[in-house]
Amino acid sequence: MLRELVANGTTVFITTHDMQEVEQICDRVAILCRGRLVECDTSTNFVTRHAERKVAVQYERSGEVLRERLDLDAEPERERLAHIVRHESCVRLHSQEFQFEDVFLKLTGQAYT
Repeated sequence: MLRELVANGTTVFITTHDMQEVEQICDRVAILCRGRLVECDTSTNFVTRHAERKVAVQYERSGEVLRERLDLDAEPERERLAHIVRHESCVRLHSQEFQFEDVFLKLTGQAYT
C-alpha cells in the first residue's frame, strides 16, 4: 500500500529504527533530533557512509575458542584476519551489522527511545 501511494506521487513519512524496513520501503533516510534535521540521504548512501567495516572472527587453538573483532579499514587488522584464516582453525566469521541506534547516537549524542 505504501509503495502504491509513493508511485502515485504521495510523500509518506515513516518513523522507525529498523534499517531493513527502511531499505525495503524508503527512498530517503532523515535523522531528526529535537526538531533539528541532522542528516538526510538515500538509505544506500546512509548505510555506506556510516556502516563500520568490521568483522568478528572466532577460531580454535589447542581446544580453546578465541574471539577477535577486526577493523577492515586498518591494514594490520586485515593482515591479522588473513593470518587467522590461513593458519588457525576458523570457526565463525561475521561482518558487523549496521546498527541504526549506534549511528543515531554518534550523530546526535542522544539515545533514542
